[in-house]
Formats: sequence, structure tokens, C-alpha cells
Amino acid sequence: MTLSSADPYAPVQIRPKYLSSDKDRQVLRQGVKILRDIFKQNAFEGWRGAELSPGPYCQSDQAIDEWIAQTADTAYH
Repeated sequence: MTLSSADPYAPVQIRPKYLSSDKDRQVLRQGVKILRDIFKQNAFEGWRGAELSPGPYCQSDQAIDEWIAQTADTAYH
């Protein structure tokens, strides 16, 4: 968070820097991989269809990172 000007009534600039850290991207990428592993289990056989998102063509770390950057959202206010 930074001041946008010397005017005390001017709104501040908020830049949360989401996904700016390699660790942020690594944790979310690993989450995608873990979720895929969970849904590969036999227990989901009757309910599992084709992977919709990020999709079967999104396999490399770079592709997963790009998908996360395009779709990630925050629940914080």
C-alpha cells in the first residue's frame, strides 16, 4: 500500500502482489497436482468425467502457472 499523492483525501494505491513470489506459484501449482492425484483415485471412478479445468492439455509447470495467473482469485476483503 502506498500513497498516491500528498493529498490526504486521495485514495491509496493497493498492490497486493499476488503470485509475485516463486513460493506462491509453487504452492498453488502443487495444489493443482495434488487435486489431480486425488481425483484419479478409484473412489471417484463413478463420478469422474473429463477434467474441465485447467484441462488435460495443461500439464507443464509453465502451463499450470499461466492457468493459475489467469484464473486465481482471493477470498480476502
